[in-house]
Amino acid sequence: MDVPTAPPAQPEPLPPCSLPHGTFFLNKFIVYETKTRFYFVGSNRAKTKFRLLKLDRTERDIQATDVPQIYTRKEMQELLSMADDGNKSVGGLKKVCAAYGIVGFVRFLHGHYLLLITKRRKVGEIGGHYIYGIDDTSYVYVPNVPIRGSSVDAADEARYKALFFGMDLTKDFYFSYTYDLTRTLQYNMMNQLRSNSEDGMSGRNYMSYHSLYVWNHFLLQDLIRSASESSVWILPIMNGFYHQMRFSVYGKAMALALIARRSRFFAGTRFLKRGVNELGKVANDVETEQIVMTADMPPPPPNASPSESFSSHYTSFVHIRGSVPVPWGQDNSIIAPKPMVVLARRDPFYTSTILHFKDLFERYGSPIVVLNLVKTVEKKKRETYLGEELADAVYFLNTKLPAEHQIRYVAIDFRKVYKSKQENVMKV
Repeated sequence: MDVPTAPPAQPEPLPPCSLPHGTFFLNKFIVYETKTRFYFVGSNRAKTKFRLLKLDRTERDIQATDVPQIYTRKEMQELLSMADDGNKSVGGLKKVCAAYGIVGFVRFLHGHYLLLITKRRKVGEIGGHYIYGIDDTSYVYVPNVPIRGSSVDAADEARYKALFFGMDLTKDFYFSYTYDLTRTLQYNMMNQLRSNSEDGMSGRNYMSYHSLYVWNHFLLQDLIRSASESSVWILPIMNGFYHQMRFSVYGKAMALALIARRSRFFAGTRFLKRGVNELGKVANDVETEQIVMTADMPPPPPNASPSESFSSHYTSFVHIRGSVPVPWGQDNSIIAPKPMVVLARRDPFYTSTILHFKDLFERYGSPIVVLNLVKTVEKKKRETYLGEELADAVYFLNTKLPAEHQIRYVAIDFRKVYKSKQENVMKV
């Protein structure tokens, strides 16, 4: 099911999303260790400002201290020298690795592991904000006492660790230090204007990440609890797709970015995840955004005023897709190329469907257009049942909505149209 929504027309071109003046963010950091602590030394791109995060290695739970002070290079070197001198008797201060971001913490049967981004690649740029893909990751065991190979559950720990860290994060995982990839361009633009009009905004407090599209949301919880959700160390990672290309229209340079954000809720493989759950989350929900921007003008400087930022033009079109938002599934216990569609339960009040559309109204407003692409003509009914159930659900919802907010339902059997010689597929 597709629910296309487009941002309202703007009378003026959207401003580039340049950072508010004075904003500080981390671009790279070095990890050091002593017998009792990890030290994370983060720096800005120019390596003129530094921040410090301390992680206790002696506690069972994650205990992190985000030092709010901004240090100069000399001050940070003096601080590290003091830490080295104070731990000479137990090995001193040692460099562990360089990293570009904290993915999060995970714990199985013993202590916590810290997952780090150790290599990155630039995949695009939106309004002067760099977008990166993950090229490599590494993990560090946090406790200072290693796991004993003779312990009863050591084998299970090794098995869980191999399964988890066997994930390939080098494909389809993206992040940005200064642009909120979990939100649409329209939201980011409006949020920037709001933050520019408020005093005392610093760090990344103005970024309100959408947890729906933060793949590492669970892995970051220990760090959020110890530091804060707005900490400069929090780096949301988006799972999905990002591709950007340049092209020319009548000699005018343009850039096109295509972003697909995959929801972390009710995701799974085909046939195993279908329909909508009791919380209103549909299976394999993906928000897709197409951004077109003029590329012949350089981005404004970081301290540009709002009036100076109106130099480039941006357009954005957003739609979401997901499983048909009614309770259904497929019986995959029988080996068949096309398992039968099973309507899981009949809810005369469509509670889960209502929760789903309530979330869409809150995120996008109205009107919402539902484009149903399931088949309407089949020799043996399969998808047709879903189309009928969805049509009934939308009709029921519309009886409860004011006329100006009613859902627009459009059903197109694309396969039927494609086969018809009387229809123009592109026109439809």
